[in-house]
Amino acid sequence: MKFIRLAFCDCFGRPKNISIMPHELERAFKYGIAIDASAIAGFGDEVNSDLFLHPDASTIALLPWRPEHGSVVRMFCSITHPDGTPFAHDTRAFSSRPLPTPRRRATPSPSAPSWNSTCSGWTKRRGHGRSL
Repeated sequence: MKFIRLAFCDCFGRPKNISIMPHELERAFKYGIAIDASAIAGFGDEVNSDLFLHPDASTIALLPWRPEHGSVVRMFCSITHPDGTPFAHDTRAFSSRPLPTPRRRATPSPSAPSWNSTCSGWTKRRGHGRSL
């Protein structure tokens, strides 16, 4: 294996990746790989620019368009702050959060008639709703 691509998405959904050498993989799993978030649009400013990529081993895939001798693998990553808290704009973390439960309305909306009442009213007015 020639190198490993650590893939993630920016907060606009555009794919990004960095490459590491095979000997850096153990460190990536144990501590994460530091990135400068200020270089990625929407990720941070100069003050809060340190983030870490943590590869997910279950997402490993051999990139088929690379030659066999210099093969490259890709893993998707989670993004955290240096203290280990999840980064708020990490699209993987965002997509794994549960969706909020919608609140039920107290009364049905009168501005949206049901399909049945609309169709049955139309057929009766046009004379098509008569029984034989």
